[in-house]
Amino acid sequence: MNEVYEVLNQIYGSCDLKHVPIMHNDIKDMKLLERMIKETLLLYSVIVIIARKVTQNVEVIKNWTIPKGSSADLFNYNLHCNEKYWILPLVLDPDRFLPERCSFSNSFHLVMVAEIA
Repeated sequence: MNEVYEVLNQIYGSCDLKHVPIMHNDIKDMKLLERMIKETLLLYSVIVIIARKVTQNVEVIKNWTIPKGSSADLFNYNLHCNEKYWILPLVLDPDRFLPERCSFSNSFHLVMVAEIA
């Protein structure tokens, strides 16, 4: 967390950060804070379960179909702590979200509030 504080000091100077308005343009320089938020959401998701009604038959694997009208549930903790998608998922490592270290092809491995609307 000291690193996040140092980045904020670089952006705003050494003034008291409690009384500095954060401007929209400043956010683009807060890459470490963004990675830290994503890492926190990986470990402590605000959405526990996402449930959707299946609107058509969906063949998941050969000879196994989710029938239309069923409920499909996604348990975020299982996804976020799955070593198939994350290296050492229970270790706090905000640098896993550096562009050069992202091992997944899209952001759906990390389910956040904005992505489920």
